[in-house]
Amino acid sequence: MPGALILRAAREGRPWHCGSDFKYNDAMEKTKPSLIWLLLVPVLMIGGVVGAVVITIAGTMSIAEGMQRVPAGQSGTVTFDTAGETSVFIEQRGVMQASVPDGLKFTITPEAGGEPLPHTYPSGNFTYNANGVAGRNWLTVNIPSPGRYTVTTTHEGGPAPANTSIALAGNPGEKLAATLLGAFGLGGGGFVLGLVALIWILVARSRSQKRIMQARYAQMPPMPPPGYANH
Repeated sequence: MPGALILRAAREGRPWHCGSDFKYNDAMEKTKPSLIWLLLVPVLMIGGVVGAVVITIAGTMSIAEGMQRVPAGQSGTVTFDTAGETSVFIEQRGVMQASVPDGLKFTITPEAGGEPLPHTYPSGNFTYNANGVAGRNWLTVNIPSPGRYTVTTTHEGGPAPANTSIALAGNPGEKLAATLLGAFGLGGGGFVLGLVALIWILVARSRSQKRIMQARYAQMPPMPPPGYANH
């Protein structure tokens, strides 16, 4: 190939120099991966954000699911599958934030009989608002053993508010923490994956371009002998 190019240049009466009659192989000109792969970066990041929003909404809507309720001013039976400390919540419909009605009294006793269980007031406040129901922690009770317990609430000075219930046997705080952890994990994971994908694409394209340049140099014909351009 180089000899033929030199002879062609001599027949045309012009000097030959490196690259004047040389064409690169077009098949080697494409840098990989294609720039279209950059679309993967926002897809991963936006997907993580959307997933985090979905988890947050779904978790917030189901924060109070699984709790057992007794209308204020009435009695009811609740079942505990495990022993241990549990929170007693006040729930109210039609309000933005729940509050404990004045004069509301609460007792819980084993269904089989015995003395009412002692209760304490929590050191901190926890509130939630989901599906039109506002709730807040009111009391803390230590359940000595699994089983059925009778919950009784009375209201001094008249009937208890009709929109108020007592909710037990659930832990909205743990559900909320799990929801937030999942949301941050998915959102952060999408961002990290997008960043990793961006770095991988840029590094891969840089290496591909380097290989293309090396291949170009390998295809180039050798330089003509010294002094050839003067002939």
